[in-house]
This record gives sequence, C-alpha cells and structure tokens, in this order.
Amino acid sequence: MGMTDNYLWEALDIGKSFGPTAALAGASLQLRPGEIHALVGENGAGKSTMSKVACGAYPVDRGTFRLSGEDFEPESLTRAASRGVGLVFQESMIIPVLSIAENIFVDKLREFRRGGLLDRTRLRREASVYLVAAGADFDVDADWSTLTLGQLKMVELARALASAPRLLFVDEATAVLDSAGRELLLAALRRLRDQGVGICYISHHMEEIFSLSDRVTVMRDGRTIATLDTASTSRSELESLMVGREISDSLYPSRPPLENPPIVLAAEGLRYGEHLQDVSFGLRSGEVLGIAGLAGCGGTELLRVIAGVSRAHAGTMLLNRELFAPRATRDAMRQGVVYLPGDRDGEGLLGGASIRENIGLAILPPTFHLVDNGAEGQTAKSLMASLRIKARSVEQTVDGLSGGNRQKVVLGKLLATSPKILLLDNPTRGVDIGARAHVYEAITAAIAAGMAVLLLSEDLPEVMGLSDRLLVMRRGCISNAFTETVGLTERQVLSHML
Repeated sequence: MGMTDNYLWEALDIGKSFGPTAALAGASLQLRPGEIHALVGENGAGKSTMSKVACGAYPVDRGTFRLSGEDFEPESLTRAASRGVGLVFQESMIIPVLSIAENIFVDKLREFRRGGLLDRTRLRREASVYLVAAGADFDVDADWSTLTLGQLKMVELARALASAPRLLFVDEATAVLDSAGRELLLAALRRLRDQGVGICYISHHMEEIFSLSDRVTVMRDGRTIATLDTASTSRSELESLMVGREISDSLYPSRPPLENPPIVLAAEGLRYGEHLQDVSFGLRSGEVLGIAGLAGCGGTELLRVIAGVSRAHAGTMLLNRELFAPRATRDAMRQGVVYLPGDRDGEGLLGGASIRENIGLAILPPTFHLVDNGAEGQTAKSLMASLRIKARSVEQTVDGLSGGNRQKVVLGKLLATSPKILLLDNPTRGVDIGARAHVYEAITAAIAAGMAVLLLSEDLPEVMGLSDRLLVMRRGCISNAFTETVGLTERQVLSHML
C-alpha cells in the first residue's frame, strides 16, 4: 500500500460531545489513497460520528484534520464535497419529491439549467453514468415506489460519486441490501479503490471486513483502540478489541426443547398480490419460528399482513383459534400481536421524541390526555435497564442514539405492551456484536415469558441459531420447512432460497 506516512487524510485527537455525552474522546484515524479501510466497533463507539465530523455534517469540538498533507476544515457537507471528501450516510437521505436524477445532482441542479429551465435530458444522461458506477440494477427513470431500501442506498452512493470524491466514507451501506445487492455495491467500492479513491468503510459484517478491506481500525467508547492490517488479524481478535473482552463462542442462547405446545397463530392460504402466494403455517406458543430468504422473498410482506399494515387479498388467520384480521397495527397490538419493522427509523421510531415518549406511544391509553408521565417514565427506565440502552436518561431524544440503541428502543416499545406474539423483521440489521447479544437475550426472555416469535432475518447464522423451526421463502412462497434447526447447515437452507 505504499509508505506508512503516505496518508491522503488524517484525523488527529478528535473530540466531539453532544451535551454531557462524549461521542469522540481523542480519536485518530489515518487513511491512504487507493485503500479500503474498515472502521469497526460496537454501536456507540463513535464510528458514525467520526464519519460525520470528517465530512462537515457535524462541527468538531477539538482536533485537527489534514487532507493531502494540509490542514483541512470540513465546515459543511458541501465544503467537504468540494474538496473531494464524500459521505454515504447510514440514514436515508433520499428526497422523494425529486426524481432519481435530481437526487443524484441535488447540490448541482443549477449546473443543468439553460435559460432558467432544467435540461432533463442531460441530467438523466449524466445521472445514469453515476447510477451504473454505483452498481445499480435499475433505470434512472424508475419509480420510487418500486425500489427496495437497498436500491435507495445505491442512489445515495451515486450522489456521492457525482462529486468525484478522492475520499469516501461509507456508513453501513449494506445493512439493508440482500446478497445480490451487497455484491453489486462491494464490487463498485473495489472499482473505486482501483481508481485510487480512499474509502473508509463502516460495517458490522465481519465477512465484508475480511473480504473487502486492506486495513481496519477499531474504535471503542469514542477512542481509537488499534489499527491493523486486515490480512494479519482474525475475527476473534477484532471482536475482543471492539468490546474489551473475550467473546463467547456462541451468541445464541440455548433453550430447553418444546413439548408439543399449542398453535397460537395459524395462517391458511394467505395471498398478497405477487408478494405472497398461498402461504400457510402455524406458530406455536413459546417458540421462535424463523423465516429465511433473500430480500424480496415475501417475508416482510407476510409480517406486514399479520401486523395489520397490509390487508391480505385472500386467506385466513386464526389467533388462539379465533378469526384474526387486523385492520391496522393498533388493532393487532390490542390483540397482543406486535411488529418490529425492518426500517426502524422510518417506521419504528418517532424522530425528535425522547426514549420515554417513544416507548410510551405503545402504551397510550384510549384518552390521550390521561397519559401518566410518571408511570411511563418508570416503564421506560425498566426497559432501558433490561435492554442495556446506552443513553443519558429516558428523556434523551432517539435521534442522538446509535443505531443499535435505537433498535433496542423499538424493541422496548413492543415489549412494554406485554404482547403474546412478536413479529421481528431483521431485528439486528446494522447492530454490532455486543448489542446483538442483548437483543438475543431479550428474545429469549420473551420466549421464557410465554410469548411466540416469528423471526425474519437475511442473516442465515442468526435465523438458524435462534429458531426452533425454520421456514424458507422464495418468490412469495414457502419453498421448504425444517422442523428443527439442530444440525442444519447453511448450504441446506441456501439450496431452497436461491
């Protein structure tokens, strides 16, 4: 990779606080041209904050940035982009009232005006170039409503590429992608590296870290712990550095075998457009029933139909042997069925509200003016402790929390209702290894309390490790059902997914 001091960009002794919370406490990072440098750590370690101060999204409190050997002050995203430093956010930054092409050139639309009118032909032509470079498998004229979360992320990468970056920060870009979309995106990043672009890649997926990166820096509690050559380290070493302790060989808690428990939710012949085709299954009390499949397999639509977000076009559901046809999530929740959506920020949380207010939303009484803030606060404090949510207090807004802690708030909101059935759509998407263990413990505790869990996950080791039985979905259908997961291999499951 060249001489050790051949740095394209440096961050030295960076400090950044949000109120009394120090997100960065003297962190340092050095990036080289033409390398993919992974940045890893638990949620709340400071990874996303580092990327945002580096690109001007947040002002820095102290420290020095250097770009090509010169002092660099990223005063804003636009200022940083003009110097060739770009960022693909973890959160969606799409503006849906604009077209795909307009989103890609959102900061440069004035350059496409002739006589006050937008030259849409040229705009579309040039946007298509960057969309292809981002690895997109859809057209620049595609309708927003037809795009997956992963495809939206590709539009954001194309926007970053339109600024011709020398250095690109990519924050959890593959968290919402299926395996095919992930490979397209990773291939795009490798091409950029080969063109001399320096890439700082933030991810919780260890297989990506080892297949993609040249070097890796570990952060913990806002500080830089170590920078290593990826080829010279191991997964166990990185995980130990991330959490400051040895990690157990098994993340998945063991449970005693079930003894013929009753079916609490039965579905027969469910159909929903092209997304669900004649889906039937039974969910038993005290079990985790897993759903494995690629993005678009129909699993998300199945959970949304059960949760009352969507209405099935055909088929029936029985909840404890009684007809179950919820008209909304509130209706399902009143009957003890709660849903954790795959898009936690867009659907699971009320932005700008506190932890207490978000958890309280699930337990609002019928007359809103009778909300007991004291009881609401006690419930939130109890869940904050049991789920180990890292925050100053229950009054901290969810916007300032890390991705893993926001996910725990969504899960806490559901558990506050004392449900009978948990519907979980990729519950650890974008969540680090330490927070994953906490989520798994919460799922195990829910099962011990008599709940039943329907778990959809694109992470095969996770869905196999947590589930008692496993359904495999493909193209809206159940392609196979495994009555137990002990001894099951990933190859066996994959053969029914593809």
